Amino acid sequence: MIGRYELTREDVLSGRKFEDAVARGSWPIELWKEGRPGATYEYLEDGQSYDIPLRCLQAQDLGNLFVAGRCLSASHEALGSARVIGTCLATGEAAGRAAAARRRGGRPAMNLAEFLQSSGERLSERPAVTDVGSGGSLTYGELAREAERVAAFLRARVSSPASGSGSWRRTASPTCPPPSASWRPAPA
Repeated sequence: MIGRYELTREDVLSGRKFEDAVARGSWPIELWKEGRPGATYEYLEDGQSYDIPLRCLQAQDLGNLFVAGRCLSASHEALGSARVIGTCLATGEAAGRAAAARRRGGRPAMNLAEFLQSSGERLSERPAVTDVGSGGSLTYGELAREAERVAAFLRARVSSPASGSGSWRRTASPTCPPPSASWRPAPA
């Protein structure tokens, strides 16, 4: 979709902040190419995140059309980071809230603080992912910590930048350690 703003590779890697941010991302740019084993990664600085502005979720020429997840307005490279489940969940909720505000005749929350405040509860404590089999759930805060744990694992498994290309490559097929105790499905 062509949105009111296109998120770029530079926005992701520089940890750009936006006045109208409604979600944050921190996953590395992960690109897969046909015929190449494994992915190529480009990392943000440790502890850095980037904002996703509401304008990326809003159609350029239609004020009442909002999208989320992999449909947001972004370059191929930026989408290589923003397409992961945690960011898709956050943009999905933001798009839903923006559409609901528009439907009620109001304007959508235009920045992350306003958006979070409008939820009336701490977003980090809300369930984000539920394991249907066990009924166990992971909150947005736990989801963010798990994403950082996996990203740290991947960072530890990469070599230095490939000469001249500025991209990172995995040195081996990693086996990620098991999830933290906060996200383990209950026994059946």
